[in-house]
Amino acid sequence: MSSPAAFSATVPRARGESALALSGVTRRFAGHPVWAPLDLSLQPGTVSVVTGENGSGKTTLLRLAAGLLQSTTGTRTCSGTALYLRAGGGLRSAQTVGDAVATTAALVGRRGASGPALALLGIAAHADRRLGTLSAGERVRATLAVAAAVEPTVLCLDEPTGVLDERGVDLLVTVLGYLRSAGTAVLVATHQPAALLPLADAHLRLAGGRLEVV
Repeated sequence: MSSPAAFSATVPRARGESALALSGVTRRFAGHPVWAPLDLSLQPGTVSVVTGENGSGKTTLLRLAAGLLQSTTGTRTCSGTALYLRAGGGLRSAQTVGDAVATTAALVGRRGASGPALALLGIAAHADRRLGTLSAGERVRATLAVAAAVEPTVLCLDEPTGVLDERGVDLLVTVLGYLRSAGTAVLVATHQPAALLPLADAHLRLAGGRLEVV
């Protein structure tokens, strides 16, 4: 049985080295590929929105892009730091907001970046609160503050919009614009793309085992 044809997508902006390149990549679970082998190239300073039904492989794609999952086939090349964030998750509930942001930023040598990041997300007043005491929307803002403080080469952001109110969505758009201007390549998966598409350089959709440009 022949292999399904690979799909290629390039998100262009500035010329030069890609921030992230996936080549012939797929992942198998229980012997079955999540999607056909794909090529994906993200340039610095771009925002790519990924949509698709539940189970289409959005989270798998983001985790592979961030280097948290090993692909079954193909190769992954990243020119710097890759950060995967599932909005509202992955942060320890016992930590304070300020400590969570500052500690993560310090890991990549960005000491002092937490204050401006908290201010950007409108949660500077919550710096001394434990994450476990925040509302779902506030936890998402804390997650986004981590991204703003780190300024990674590649940000893989998984479902950030689900629990955000209108103000929270506006702040998400602000943060993505900030990271885009800072040179980060952003790959964001969402079921609610409408607010993000005006900012996006590409809209990609996982459907029928393939990645498509919309």
